[in-house]
Amino acid sequence: CVFSMLLKDTPEKPVHTAFFIADWDESDVKELAHLPTLNFLLRLLRAYADIFTESWGYCLLINVNPGAKKSLELIRPILPGVQSKVEVYGTNPEEWTPALKKHLPENAIPAWYG
Repeated sequence: CVFSMLLKDTPEKPVHTAFFIADWDESDVKELAHLPTLNFLLRLLRAYADIFTESWGYCLLINVNPGAKKSLELIRPILPGVQSKVEVYGTNPEEWTPALKKHLPENAIPAWYG
């Protein structure tokens, strides 16, 4: 993502933020429950929170299963600068497709998302 930002950044049209689509399709909630991994991710997010806050334009998490959705809601308070820039959606494309279209032009949405 950072490389994409650097490639598109020009003096005429600077790019300072990124839009993320985090697709959790086929993710296993056990990955979030693995304490060493979770601890590592939390330390990483805390250490680089200022960078995330400055370059994180917006993020849509899609295809998130109910267990992972609950886990994500639990860590939201730890990241106050990021929480207002994240939307979490379940596995129903009818819920998250309008959000994609609201935030991105049609030609920027990957074809596999409709």
